[in-house]
Amino acid sequence: MPDPKPFGVQPLDAIAFLKNKLNVPTERWNDIWQDMHGAAFMVAGAQKAALIEDFHTAVTSAIEDGRTLEQFRQDFDQIVAKHGWDYNGSRNGRSEIIYRTNMSAAYSAGNWASIQRTKKYFPYIRYSTADDIKVRPGHKVWHNLVLPVDHPFWETHYPPNGWRCRCRADSINDRGLKKLGLKVSDDPEIIMEERQMKVGGDRTVTVMVPQGIHTGFAYNPGIAGFGYGTQHRALALFGDADLFDNVSSPGAQARQLPKLDRMLIDQSFELGEVADDAAHARRLLAEAIGGPERVFEDPSGHRVRITRALADHIMIQPNGQPTTSRSKRIRTRYFPLISDLIENPQEIWLGWHRHQASGMMTLRRKFVKHYDMGNGQLLILVGYEVQGEWVGLTFFNSAASYLKSIRTGIQVY
Repeated sequence: MPDPKPFGVQPLDAIAFLKNKLNVPTERWNDIWQDMHGAAFMVAGAQKAALIEDFHTAVTSAIEDGRTLEQFRQDFDQIVAKHGWDYNGSRNGRSEIIYRTNMSAAYSAGNWASIQRTKKYFPYIRYSTADDIKVRPGHKVWHNLVLPVDHPFWETHYPPNGWRCRCRADSINDRGLKKLGLKVSDDPEIIMEERQMKVGGDRTVTVMVPQGIHTGFAYNPGIAGFGYGTQHRALALFGDADLFDNVSSPGAQARQLPKLDRMLIDQSFELGEVADDAAHARRLLAEAIGGPERVFEDPSGHRVRITRALADHIMIQPNGQPTTSRSKRIRTRYFPLISDLIENPQEIWLGWHRHQASGMMTLRRKFVKHYDMGNGQLLILVGYEVQGEWVGLTFFNSAASYLKSIRTGIQVY
């Protein structure tokens, strides 16, 4: 495979994608999952801050200066010698993975930024492969697929779609399609399949991945790095702010946060019931959001999806047994407030969180609002979102100590 080259985009976009990342220590390649790579720079097994920083600088320099893989390997050797890093695999293999994975994702993100800027004049994206015998069968079926720029297919199938993937996506207009003898395609069939992924020791987790895509690649680097439309890149705005919840962040400074004002609840909101079981909770959730699932948009333009998984998270324990905790089941009463919490929050916080069971790092968004329920009853409602999907809902009274633990990371709204 030849060295990655820019796909006809401004290098500044690709450079910005790399520069705006925060360095995150990891043990395994999947500690950072899918679109979290848009915010985090990591090298599997690199856990010292100085080591990660040196690799981050080397990769960024490679894309800024147009350094080849062989030139990057010189930097790799110097960094390994400097830190005495005991890495897994061969020297050529590890250096190539670090170089190609980061370069490919950066150019892909930069290409996406260019496509978004010009979509008024080039409203479609054409998927193309290297069109040779080495092309994976799963990718070959997408060769010359043409869909609108904002089609949801590109949220999960925008290349690279696997290790050493050579596929690309280019913007095109009607004139270009006519010249190539192509036309806009029908909606492609997307088949999801379960895969078992090792996350440390003997532990495994089940993940859903679109057929034809390598595990961990079902995301769009451009959306992960730059967001949708009006959504701002939090990391570009706040730099090396304290972004961590339960991950050490050296040099973090204590912040004095203003008191969270009480918002008188709209009397049109009627609180729901306390669910008896998971099936009951799913019905209550569907009634509250107007269907089995729904996509909301927060004030920054970030899209949040609510599915039955939220009800299951509340009602089913990690071991698969129904919850016996009434304090947890009572959260279903507040399902009718979900839309208000997402669309009209008082604060939104963004921070890294390490999942206790799997050890994987996730970038978690927290929606916070302080409600005055009337009759002297106060309530702080908090919703948790990971990878565009809500994974939790909790509430508590206006105890400042618990609120302080929620208002961590960086405030993006």
